[in-house]
Formats: sequence, structure tokens, C-alpha cells
Amino acid sequence: MATGNRTHIEEELARIGDAVGALAQERAGHGTITALCVSMIDSTKAGYEKAMRTWFNCKLPREWDASDLTALVEEWYNITRVPWDGGTEFWQDDVSAVSTGTKYGDNAGLACTPSTDTVANVDDYAGHPCFAVKDCNWIIDQNTKDVLITAIDGITDNFERSNPAKLVGVLQMNMYAYEEDTGKSFRRGLTSTKKNYANISAPFGVKYSDNTFRSFTIHGKYMMGLVDGKPTCCAGVAPRARDVSHNTEHTTAALLGSGYSCGTVADLTFLKFMANIKYGSLTLDGILQGCCSHNYYNTVALAEQGVRRVLIGANNNSYPVGSRILIGQRGTGGAGDKYPSAVYSISGPDGRKVTHVEQVTIDSTAYTALYVDGEPFDTVVDAENAANTTYINSWHWTAGDCDGVLGNDGSPVSCTNGKYPAKLQGIEFMVGGYEVLADVILKLYQGTEDTSKYYYEPYVCKDATKYATGITADYEATGIVTEQPATDNWYYIVKEGYSTLGVLFPRKYTGGSSSTYTRDQVYLNSKAVGTREWLAFGPLYYGSSIAGLSCLNGNCGLSIAYWDLLGRLSPNGCRGELAA
Repeated sequence: MATGNRTHIEEELARIGDAVGALAQERAGHGTITALCVSMIDSTKAGYEKAMRTWFNCKLPREWDASDLTALVEEWYNITRVPWDGGTEFWQDDVSAVSTGTKYGDNAGLACTPSTDTVANVDDYAGHPCFAVKDCNWIIDQNTKDVLITAIDGITDNFERSNPAKLVGVLQMNMYAYEEDTGKSFRRGLTSTKKNYANISAPFGVKYSDNTFRSFTIHGKYMMGLVDGKPTCCAGVAPRARDVSHNTEHTTAALLGSGYSCGTVADLTFLKFMANIKYGSLTLDGILQGCCSHNYYNTVALAEQGVRRVLIGANNNSYPVGSRILIGQRGTGGAGDKYPSAVYSISGPDGRKVTHVEQVTIDSTAYTALYVDGEPFDTVVDAENAANTTYINSWHWTAGDCDGVLGNDGSPVSCTNGKYPAKLQGIEFMVGGYEVLADVILKLYQGTEDTSKYYYEPYVCKDATKYATGITADYEATGIVTEQPATDNWYYIVKEGYSTLGVLFPRKYTGGSSSTYTRDQVYLNSKAVGTREWLAFGPLYYGSSIAGLSCLNGNCGLSIAYWDLLGRLSPNGCRGELAA
């Protein structure tokens, strides 16, 4: 029997089994339905998904809308909420410089290794009710400004992954976050129920409309693209670049309606907590690197007409299949400058996807042929005027390029070589550009008691309808104050301060290295006043010594946009205050 036929039959049998189980449970009564579905959760991803699918099949009305589905999602995460309190304990920076910690509580003994497109590695969290993830479509309710779920992958038949009109998110149980100082160490953890920790909060999901704890959390799955003048978060779209800044993100997201937002510090801190807890580490360096060492450019070595390929020097493996390249002429900014329009005069600003790479020989000369998608084009080699010669540049990865990864975490081919994008808890990130946060402004100011000192402090606005191009009364100080250095430069982050607003911001930045503490760097200005945008993760070109989970560039004004600045749509622009 052909593999494809066998797979199809197995899928049909699974659907029939679900339907029969649902019918039997429906006849058994409401209470039994819930009990039976919860009992199906067996610590495996398949068991969790079957339980969730069966329960929704029983509970979802024949005629339903987004409010009905969202209410059922709220109920699902309440009935499956098991006691869980755990995290990772790290040494204080003055005790040890190691990046790894010790998993404690319910996190002890759980293991996770990132996967690739061909290898599914262990993930003890994938089937756990507190960590299991599902992709969904979402909107912002224009009356309440709360997020509504319109479809769930594998649950409802209207989920779409590649439709620009549908926003794709990653759904999972919401938990409370805390950071607890234990003297020589500190604990960064999550708990499924609110406990009496001094600084506990719910930064990943509080309803905007009534300030109640939301049983689920949801984050934009992909980087933001722009299709037909509207922002989107779906697979198959190139990330929007060159005009993305803190300020433009506000107007771009608002094209979808009131309360829509680009990426927030809540989304960033969620990824940090997931990495710290699942991998027991302050860094993802050497674990899940993301795209940070993929800055290449080459001139075409042989001209051709009417082709869908470029010929460059032989044995060049710098441009993996699936990656995007810009095709045009060398820009006025010099080698590697990807901003000028000349650089993408052939490919267009989003670049072309590499579909195939092979070594070819033409007239006894060997070349590397990069085949790309799109319409045919001509390439030029001009020995007398190099500016006319066709030129290529590596570019950002396409949204959805991690969808083939056989797990919730991982990269398509290599998780550590710095060429490929990554995903963590199903969320794709580090695709080759910084992520600009929309809800936070870095304030730079001079000290009042000691005027020789200058400081950074993040301010956060939790209402996307009140975002501004400067710090207003709607922005709240985080209390994480960092003294500016003596000179503008990159510095290794030794310790991040935690705020109950859900912010992790560098507090200490001297004495670190590429093998200690967070292993990531922050760029800080010296003796400066004003405001800066928060640029997270890092671009194509710095490598792991700078780019990474905690990397932060605090050098750019709020209106600065460039080719390496990207955005993400987020359902968390409007979030409430957790009741005491």
C-alpha cells in the first residue's frame, strides 16, 4: 500500500473514531464528557490534541461565532488546569557566571531538545496541559478590545494559515509569572494558580475589559507582512521591512481596527520565560540560535537572459534552499547594504525565494546556480562599470519557514549554525531582523541628584488605543533603571531586572562575555537624553556574540526605520491590570 494512501486512511479512521467517541460522550451527559476528555490527556502531544478535539466536537454549537468559541477556549483551559509550579533557579551574578540553572518544582526532570524538519527530538512539555500549544486565527473585539478566537487548527473547519485576511496566533494555557530572590540565587518560574509570591503577576493575559485573569494566552505566530496595504500575520508572506519603526507600527496596526497592536514586551518576555524554563538556561546560544549569521552578498559571475537563476562562484553554500535573496545592483551604501532600491531592482523589495541550488559547468567554468521563484529576468556582468553588474544579497526568511519543524521548538535544518529562523512554543522568531516593540519606550535622562550620571528606563503602555510617539501619562515606569555607560557601545548583559509589568530589561552589563550569563549584548548610549525604541533579538549580520534571546539595541530613535527592522502583530496590545 502506498504511504500516501495509508496516511489518508489513518487520518480518516482517526476522524471516525473521534466522531464515535464524541457521540458516545454526548449521550453520556455533560459531566461525563468533561471527565472523559480530561482523562484522555496522557502527557503525549497526540493524546492532548485528541482530548481537545473531542471536547470541542461535543461542546461547540452547530451555529457559533467568535464569542462562543472564545468562551469555550476559556472553559477548556479552566477544566484542564492542573496544579503546576516550577521554573529554573539561577545563580546571582556575583556568585557564578554560568548561563545554566537548575530546574525546580514541577519543572524538575522535564527535558526538551529543539527539532528540525527531519528530526523530532524530545519535548516533555508538548503534551502537558500547561504548555501544549495550538495554532488559531484571532481578531480584536472592536467593543471590548479583548482578543477573540475565530478558528483553531484541527478543531474548527475554518482555520486558515496562509490567508492574509486571517491572523495566525499560537494558543496555550495562561499562567502566572514570578521572579523570586533567594539570596545567592533567583528563581524564574510559572504557576498555574496564583500564589503568595511577592512579585507575582499575569503579564501574558489579563482581560482588558474587566481586569480578570484570562485562562489562555495567545501570541502572534509569524512576523508582520503587508498585503494589499493591510498588515497580516500568516504563512507565506515576506516580513515587512524598511518602513517599520516604533512610530509607524502604531499606524500600521491601526489599519486593522482599534486595539490592534504590533509586538509587545509581553510577547518578548513570554519567549524569555519559555526558554528559561524549558531549557534551564538564560541563553539560547548553542541551543536555538535563530538567523543571525546569514549576511552574504555576491556579484553574478556570468550574464544570462530570461532566466530564473543567478550564477555565482563555484561551491558557494551561503544561500540555503528556502532562504530569500535580493537581486539587483550594488547599493550606494557599499557591500552588504540592503536598503537602496537599486539592490532589489530585479527581485522586488521582498526578494525571491531560493528553490534549488546546484553546481553547474558552462564553457569549462564551474558556477553555483541559485534558482529562485517568480518571473524570468536578465542578469548583467559589466566589466567596465561594476555598478551595472547584477548583485545578490541574503535576506529575511519567509513567514512559515519553520512550519515543517517536527516539534514546537526548532529550526528547519540546523538549530545552531545561525543561518535559519527559529520557533519556540510554536512562535517563529529571529528570521533575520530586529523586532521593534510597539508598547514600550526607552527613556534616557540625566540624574537630578548627581548630574554626571545618565540613565535608561523602559516605560510601558498597556492600551494600544493610547500608544504615542513620546512618553505620556498613559505610559507606566517599570522601575528598572540602568545607568548609561561611559561610551556608546555594545555591552554583554550580566543580569536583567524583572518588573511585574512583564519586562525583563538589562540592569547590569559589564563583566560578561560570549560564554557567560545571558551571552547576549545590549547597545547603550552615553550621556544621552530623549527616547529610544526597543529593538529585540538581532539582525542577519552580528552573529551569536550579539544577537539572541536577550539582545537589545537601545540606540535608535522612535521614528528610525531600516531594512533590518521588522514587526509582529500582537493580540496583547490591550491588556488589563491583574487584581491584587
